[in-house]
Amino acid sequence: MDEFEESSISSWREINNTFTTIPLVHVTPECSLLDASRMLLQYRFHRLPIIDTIHGNALHILTHKRILKYLHLNRHHLPPVKFMLKSLNDLKLGTYIPHVQTITKQTTIIEALRLFLKYQVSCLPLVDD
Repeated sequence: MDEFEESSISSWREINNTFTTIPLVHVTPECSLLDASRMLLQYRFHRLPIIDTIHGNALHILTHKRILKYLHLNRHHLPPVKFMLKSLNDLKLGTYIPHVQTITKQTTIIEALRLFLKYQVSCLPLVDD
């Protein structure tokens, strides 16, 4: 554990460089919104760096939230899409399972972690007793 705590970023990079490196998945500023959205879905990422093609610098981080915010803010300038008026239930959006797993204020951290693993979920709603 001491070795881990005393390790520097450069030592970790050296270790990492001894293994096969995987190219950084990213988009460029010229990439379309559709292509960037597809990449987020394809790689199951929550964040995708936008990299400058000339200098290789990171310019921004694209997220699902930023895409949704953009669509919302520009909805009046976009052609109407009929499915956007349908209910979430009709569209079958969300995680549809027989019983949504929840936790209370008394749930221990270890029990919450067990629920995350057992049900393979990314959130557990906190409910009153």
